[in-house]
Amino acid sequence: MIIGLTGRVGSGKTTAQEIIESIWHPVMIDLDIIGHQQLDSNQEKLVPIFGSQILNHKNKIDRKILGNIVFNSYNELQKLNALIHPKIRHHVLNLIQKNHDQDILIVGALIEEIGLLSQCDHIILIEADDKDILEHIGSKYTQIASFQRAQNQYRQNANTIIQNTFNTRFKDSILLHVSKLFQ
Repeated sequence: MIIGLTGRVGSGKTTAQEIIESIWHPVMIDLDIIGHQQLDSNQEKLVPIFGSQILNHKNKIDRKILGNIVFNSYNELQKLNALIHPKIRHHVLNLIQKNHDQDILIVGALIEEIGLLSQCDHIILIEADDKDILEHIGSKYTQIASFQRAQNQYRQNANTIIQNTFNTRFKDSILLHVSKLFQ
């Protein structure tokens, strides 16, 4: 079984991932981690596009600086995604093939954008109210959220929707819904 766990920035995907991982132990595929690895391994392609200002004092990609560039310009974000998304997809497909006989959890806000929906047997959407997200992650939410799909667009692909209430009911909802998938 391949489960996709998705939702907007700050909705609680990481918390849900930790709960699922601690109980059912699926193979974890975190799109953010793979994306960060792809940034590092494609530095020589990124500097000509975004300039040397994206490098830190150790001559490595500074994700905060790059983030400020791409989350202030839709065109810049498109350039980054055009380079990195196919590489993430290729890496994930290899991981799926290597672990085809195990349960897999793919976690990321951009499952659809990266082209991985068709790989998932089930999509779990984590939702949270905007004000709750803003309380938990602050200005990062306002910077990134405007570049993500609207909540109703996430809902179109979801088989299961879990509301994050940022209390113990969230964990209970995860346990209830996910236990049915990993039977």
